[in-house]
Amino acid sequence: MPRVGGPSECSRRLLCATVESILLYGASIWSVALQRETHRQQLMSVQRKLAINISRAYRAASSEALCVVARTPPIDHIVQQRTAIELNGAACRATTRDDR
Repeated sequence: MPRVGGPSECSRRLLCATVESILLYGASIWSVALQRETHRQQLMSVQRKLAINISRAYRAASSEALCVVARTPPIDHIVQQRTAIELNGAACRATTRDDR
């Protein structure tokens, strides 16, 4: 049977955004833990379930394909990006204070 019915795509995306916000809270602090594959897999399993929900795909699809279809970047890349932004922001604030 095809996977039809249920909430609209907007509602599913809202749920995904909410869960990702919860997952990414304090990401720059615990980003070091993602160097271990087990921690990365735990995050990816949550994102995989969300991507299956958004795209209404079957579980047999690969995680990478689900992220593409659901139009969500991999969560470990988001964590790395947020960490880099925070570190660069802290460096910029430090140099600005030194210039005063």
